[in-house]
Amino acid sequence: MLPNTWIPPPQGYLKFNIDGAVKGSYGDAGIGGCLRNDKSQCLISFSKSVGLSDVTTAEIRALVEACKLFKIFGFLMLQLLVGLVASLTSAIGSYSSCLIG
Repeated sequence: MLPNTWIPPPQGYLKFNIDGAVKGSYGDAGIGGCLRNDKSQCLISFSKSVGLSDVTTAEIRALVEACKLFKIFGFLMLQLLVGLVASLTSAIGSYSSCLIG
């Protein structure tokens, strides 16, 4: 179980917390995320509707969006937390080039 408070990444690292949410088991979905440094400062955030989806696909879309932003801004170290780690194992392999640190 994840803690109720945000835990910063190690000094010199960044942490991108992401989430996908769906109304029901399949319905209107949204994604969001926030990239913070070890001082808890939010460097980048995003949120948007992604149309109809299931929760696993919404989580994967949030991961993809975070990876795109990570690459665009050229950050060197990242610690990524996702809500459904087990369901994202194969997706992370596909996007491992953006998970550095």
